[in-house]
Amino acid sequence: MSPFGARLQKLLTRCSYALAALLPFLVPFDANRNIDMQGLILLIAGGFSWSALALRYRRTLQQLSPASWALIAVYVASCLISLAATHAGPYAIAGSPYIRLGSLGLIACIGGGLLLQRFDTRTLIKYLYASISLVALISIPYTLIEFHSVVRISGLVAQADVFGVLLGCGFLLGLALINDASKWRNYLLANQCLLVVLLLLTGTRAAILLTIALAVCWQLQNQRSRFLKFVPIYVILIVVLVGSVHYIQPNRLTNVAYASESVSYRRDLQSAALRSSLDKPLLGYGAGNLADALDCTKLSEKSLQTTCHDGYFFNSSHNIFIDRMLGVGWLGGLAYLSIIIFAIYQGLRAKNQAHIFGYLALLISLYYLTNVTSVVLELLLWVTLLQCLKKPPTKT
Repeated sequence: MSPFGARLQKLLTRCSYALAALLPFLVPFDANRNIDMQGLILLIAGGFSWSALALRYRRTLQQLSPASWALIAVYVASCLISLAATHAGPYAIAGSPYIRLGSLGLIACIGGGLLLQRFDTRTLIKYLYASISLVALISIPYTLIEFHSVVRISGLVAQADVFGVLLGCGFLLGLALINDASKWRNYLLANQCLLVVLLLLTGTRAAILLTIALAVCWQLQNQRSRFLKFVPIYVILIVVLVGSVHYIQPNRLTNVAYASESVSYRRDLQSAALRSSLDKPLLGYGAGNLADALDCTKLSEKSLQTTCHDGYFFNSSHNIFIDRMLGVGWLGGLAYLSIIIFAIYQGLRAKNQAHIFGYLALLISLYYLTNVTSVVLELLLWVTLLQCLKKPPTKT
């Protein structure tokens, strides 16, 4: 690479890093305009990322195995073909309102994840943990000022479910850091408590249950004897915290009838989405054009018609894997699912702290079976997936 090319590549890389780091904190306006701005910044950051990767394409190609590249190529091609063929307009490019993830946004997330593979594992874990912790800390005064209550707190991301998953990821990252943080352990423990409290206040059932389950698995895998010693204390703490949240939000965590109704509603919506995907199995409806796929005229379920009569519309099936098949076709959707399964398998088998990325990918992907996503969460998913898929450094 020429000196000019090297300097340009370095500049593009730094610009991409800076914009990606700013994404969760871009909240000067109302929720809708904030999400619009994040979607736009993601596209710019993605353009910088892919340009930087292209300038050093030989090294970029060496970052992943041929199988990983093949699956990514199928997914990216499906996004681009769907974008060109569906004529879905701006939504296919920039994404639908409140979920600004069109075809180019989905591809931008991959570029960002590939570029961050240059970081060593521990540095990236520290950076992600610090970023999520800062989002959590700022979210407290932000929510009190904007919404005057922390009940069902949504924080800077303006969506309680997404915020819950981010907090869960932060807590798991903290578990990976805490053993080696002798100097900062007390501060780290205090911050972990903050993340847990905010996670419970989101009332996000899937994120709470998955975080608890994965945290237990992590401790059993890495500190079995120490974890088993304090099991009674952990159980008491969980009961006290959940009980406190039940007092504040009685319908969110422990109301069985409410949870059953929510599950039934999602099942109806996802069944309707799968039927709709059969109408355009090859090209899909366009990544940001799911409102057409889930148009009220196509929905026969009584629960969904009630929502339609209330004046609302659907731009997600509350299952991101079905959303991808609706958006870019079955081939692209299955490629997306295959990448995630392959990455989680690789990540959980990784050595040392690197396997924490397998846990993060598992948390986000299991949550994806139940709810919506966001610009920040989809980018974080690809960062974790590509860390799982990254080739280990060759010994010299």
